[in-house]
Amino acid sequence: MVCFFKVYEKKCDDFLQWLISNYDEIVQERAYYDGIKITPETELVQYQACLSFLIISVKVKSKFFVKESHFTLSINVVYSLIALIIGWWGLPWGLIYTIQALANNITGGKRLKLKK
Repeated sequence: MVCFFKVYEKKCDDFLQWLISNYDEIVQERAYYDGIKITPETELVQYQACLSFLIISVKVKSKFFVKESHFTLSINVVYSLIALIIGWWGLPWGLIYTIQALANNITGGKRLKLKK
């Protein structure tokens, strides 16, 4: 399961690098990423979960999702459920990371809006 989240973290890093390298096209509203148009007004959202294994707890982040193009509510629920089921029992950090992940997800996730 950790490998699954590592793949998403890699996709996140790749996407952020893509945003930087395609800044001019984004500003001119000519940029597409995986078939989705990315403009300066595009709102991106990222969710968190917590995974605990005995005494080890880690926070994991989703890739960035385009709020207007992805069903972000269901993604939010999945990440929150993972935190609730797998995250809380690694003491002490599992409980702390789970609360942080849930707070992040309940407030709508980490939002990123591109600006001109």
